[in-house]
Amino acid sequence: KNLTSVILSGLTSVEDNAFYDCANLTRITIPKSVKKIGLNAFGNCGKLTSITYEGKKSEWLNISSKVGSKSDSGKTTIICTDGEIKFKFN
Repeated sequence: KNLTSVILSGLTSVEDNAFYDCANLTRITIPKSVKKIGLNAFGNCGKLTSITYEGKKSEWLNISSKVGSKSDSGKTTIICTDGEIKFKFN
C-alpha cells in the first residue's frame, strides 16, 4: 500500500485487485507480454497518473477494455510505443 512506482516484467497478466487500494502508486510500467488486466487491478489508485505500456496503443486498448476506456477526461496517461492515450479506469 506504500508503493509509489512499479516496474513489472515477465508477466502475462495483472490479476484482479493486484494493486487495489495502493493509494500512493503514481506510475507503473507494464510489459508488452501482458495480455490481460484483471478487474480492479488499479482500483482506488487515486494518484496513478502514468502507465508506461511497452506495446502499441491498439494493444493497450485491447487488453484494458474490461477495466476502463479511452477518455479525454481520463486522469491517467498511458505511454505506448506509438503515442499516448488518456485513460479512465472504471
